[in-house]
Amino acid sequence: MLAKRKIAMTTSQVSELAKNQVFPNAQKDAGRNIWHIPTEDVERFIRFKKRRVFGLRLASVLSIITILGLTSVANDFWQIIDRASVPAPRNEVDTLLFEGCMLINNGEYLEAEERFSRARVEAPRSPAPWHWLARLAYSRANPEVAVRYLDEALELAPADVQNIALKIKLLIVGVDYTGAGELVRASNEISVELDQWLYCLNTNGVINPRLMLTSSELETICPFVLSDCSAIGS
Repeated sequence: MLAKRKIAMTTSQVSELAKNQVFPNAQKDAGRNIWHIPTEDVERFIRFKKRRVFGLRLASVLSIITILGLTSVANDFWQIIDRASVPAPRNEVDTLLFEGCMLINNGEYLEAEERFSRARVEAPRSPAPWHWLARLAYSRANPEVAVRYLDEALELAPADVQNIALKIKLLIVGVDYTGAGELVRASNEISVELDQWLYCLNTNGVINPRLMLTSSELETICPFVLSDCSAIGS
């Protein structure tokens, strides 16, 4: 049985596949651009690789949808989300970062690292590859490496709010309260969003060795939303 995933296509493509009996049991949610596809339909779809869909071999279509199809869903259904809602990366570096981000979501860490490393070579003065390498290292439970990557990113863009917030989070969770406190004090008046979060940290006494917060506990007390894959290139 195939893993259950979300996969992305335009709704017009799904309609065409349903009409041509490639997804004969597809059902569309009323009022939403989401289709529910039974796993048996998807397995059949993969078996018919030699057929062509929309002028492409099915293998090519699958290479597009599987890179976007990384979130497990309940029951024996795949969800097809409207691919038109996924921003198109603007250049090769953005494409590499986007693919790597989605691979992190799927737990395919080696492949993600390869994408981010290529992006770093292609854009050596951009902090973005370092940011995503840090996110990858953290996903692999290696916060010390993640902090080193963030240091590289902050060398290139010292006022980057996402990198500052992520580094503070990692320092707090990693019980480096001295480093976290120093970065908090040095990061005031960079942005309103960051100032509000720093205020939350200070007023709730989060930078306190007696608390020993986990990442989820810190997020509950003072949430800070890190960018997701759709923000790459925006």
